[in-house]
Amino acid sequence: MLKVKHLNFNWLFCPYYQDEHLRDYANHEGFLVVDLPHSSQEYAYNYLNEPACFGKYTYKYCLKKEELDLSTDVCYSLLFKGVAHQAEVYLNDYKLICHQGGYDEFTVDLTKALKKDTDNWISVIVDESENPDIPPFGGMMDYLGYGGIYREVQLLTKNPDCFQEVIIKSNEQMDGFVLEAEINGQADYIQGTVFFHKSPVETFQVELRNSATSFFGKINNLQKWDLQNPNLYDFHLQLIKDKNIVDETRIRFGFRKIKFTRRGFYLNDEPLKLRGLNRHQSYPYVGYAMPKSAQVQDVKILKNQLGVNIVRTSHYPVSEHFLNACDELGLLVMEEIPGWQHLGGEQFQNNVLKNTQAMITRDRHHPSIILWGVRINESADLDSLYRETNKLAKKLDPTRPTGGVRNFANSHMFEDVYTFNDFTHAGKKAALQKASKIKKGKPYLVTEHNGHMFPTKPFDDEKHRVSQALRHEAVLKAAQKQAQIAGCIGWCMNDYQTHPQFGSGDKICYHGVLDMFRLPKYAAFLYAAQQDKQAVLEVLSTLNPGDYPKSYLNEVYIATNCDCVKIYKDDYFLGEYHPNKPTAFLKPLLKVTDFIGNYLVEKYHFTKFDARLAKQIFKQIQKNPNLPFIFRLKMLYIMLKYRLSRQKATEVFYQLTGGANTFRFEAYQKGTLVKQVIKEKQTSSKWLLEADDDKLVIAETYDVVRVVVKKVDQNHQVLPYAFDAFTISVQGGISLIGPALIALRAGQAAFWVRTKGKAQDGKITITNQEMVLTKTIKVEVKGK
Repeated sequence: MLKVKHLNFNWLFCPYYQDEHLRDYANHEGFLVVDLPHSSQEYAYNYLNEPACFGKYTYKYCLKKEELDLSTDVCYSLLFKGVAHQAEVYLNDYKLICHQGGYDEFTVDLTKALKKDTDNWISVIVDESENPDIPPFGGMMDYLGYGGIYREVQLLTKNPDCFQEVIIKSNEQMDGFVLEAEINGQADYIQGTVFFHKSPVETFQVELRNSATSFFGKINNLQKWDLQNPNLYDFHLQLIKDKNIVDETRIRFGFRKIKFTRRGFYLNDEPLKLRGLNRHQSYPYVGYAMPKSAQVQDVKILKNQLGVNIVRTSHYPVSEHFLNACDELGLLVMEEIPGWQHLGGEQFQNNVLKNTQAMITRDRHHPSIILWGVRINESADLDSLYRETNKLAKKLDPTRPTGGVRNFANSHMFEDVYTFNDFTHAGKKAALQKASKIKKGKPYLVTEHNGHMFPTKPFDDEKHRVSQALRHEAVLKAAQKQAQIAGCIGWCMNDYQTHPQFGSGDKICYHGVLDMFRLPKYAAFLYAAQQDKQAVLEVLSTLNPGDYPKSYLNEVYIATNCDCVKIYKDDYFLGEYHPNKPTAFLKPLLKVTDFIGNYLVEKYHFTKFDARLAKQIFKQIQKNPNLPFIFRLKMLYIMLKYRLSRQKATEVFYQLTGGANTFRFEAYQKGTLVKQVIKEKQTSSKWLLEADDDKLVIAETYDVVRVVVKKVDQNHQVLPYAFDAFTISVQGGISLIGPALIALRAGQAAFWVRTKGKAQDGKITITNQEMVLTKTIKVEVKGK
């Protein structure tokens, strides 16, 4: 029977490789004790010296003799979930495999090489250099590959009689399942139980007459998987021989129908416009090396905070933990093979096919995945290769459509969906190209937009940050108008590190709606307003005219998912604003251009016509005090009619256009006040220390949690020009990831802490000359 042992603690690591590591394989003098996931080094945040990342180094792990039973005919193997990017695996002094590829899992058979009555040493020589034979390398990429054994490792124990492969599919009628199984060795039958919410709903038995079998089973009252109700079934399968269980496996599955057409995308026969973001799996200081909880947290951010319904795993397969969370929370996925523009030679192309097979065989049971990306992102046409990737995908999984991301029109197409990176929008009127001009008569999905067209730092000026949000909104509006466009996936969720040929001078691509620490920029609130789990009211401005040339603040945008927003200025009611034609796909930003309201009518008894005229004059003065003659006449008309002296007119102007006012924004849902935001001059400030979770759990590996530090005003509004430095110290059962001295970036900062391997609560303390804040994190151990 299959047994799984997690080998993620107490690895030994040397930050370089030398031949002596293999000749004297049991010698680990000078090695560091590390846990998996592990990055080869701590990566600098700004100005990373990326050539220093392309190293070769050694990992070792000791399999104690008492852990293995070599007196029986069981088979032992290692399952590596992800090693970047070339791994030579040795058992003692014997080389078992050289695996190329940093984003797919691979298995190494240990059985024949294990030594009896002694400890056995595993050595893994990892090379993270950008090998041109290994996708995505060979050209110049706009992201980094990092390195290390950055996903988990398992020791698998199996009988010779075992499952070789098991596939679950839904039938066309969506009232049952098809099971396909291949068996190694001999067995009599498969005993199966289907669970729904941990309760058995179906049992079945499949007689085995040869090594391969197929079976159809019906499920009464089958519950479909969708975004609101991500219903999942668990298949527990046992392989029986001579009335004994010789192997077992568990597969989680969701039943849903998907279809891309020339009129869009359909989920369970219902139209669904796709609105999403691309995601890089990298994190500050550790590259790719983050455990389950961080992967799950990213899905929660995408689904619950950013309100998207699809994510693209740009540009490689991601952690199984990420995909499991997408299944559980109801987030659609486009998953694609590793690559970025470059097409290499024969070995490279062979690895592309291997990557395609590895991705699909690992992930085809995830109901969240609706599209396989089987083409190197933005690569040229290469018919001989892409015929094969598409053919292979259809052979391995005939139930899903395929796509291949391009950045040019009318490419040769072997896939089902024309997936296109559309960077038309440059801030002007045109936001997306007509789908029919890019590829006529085919299902069509925009897979990237914005991003490098308008890089935005959290600390850019306000107008720049607002412009990023407006550009994303413009593309969403354009996609909504074209029925052929199944949806659009923006570039991108979070900032990421890059080579010097891309990004800013500090080697960061500031393309995300979040920064690398997953802290929001203004554009994030546009996406947040598309979800309905929690009320959103975000004013995309500090309402400080001094942030703008000539102190002219002409318009303010509000992101909200509520029915209406009421605005008050110094407790005077300015007006009530409603979203303009909101749909299920897009709740647009509210645009506010009137900061005077009916004040002139109610306080100075202007007519409505004269009030509008006065507002025009005020705006013109703000833009250019040297008024054109026609505006001088209008101003003279107002002053004479309402007997306003020059001094009084000036007082009225500054009263209504000055920048020291208090603005109150109230969001209402079905007539009930659900959220309030106050913007006024800062009179006091305080620091906040918050964590995504108050508890860490050590299980198959260590656990992490993100901690956020903010400096806010008296109304809990983040102070965008606060860049104060502070120190971080930790005690107890946690350790800090990254430097202990950091600074706020635009009023906020974040860092991660991780467990150290024992059930001891941890304490976080942040300190500077203004404050001392502490937070306790509970640490538990479960099944380590």
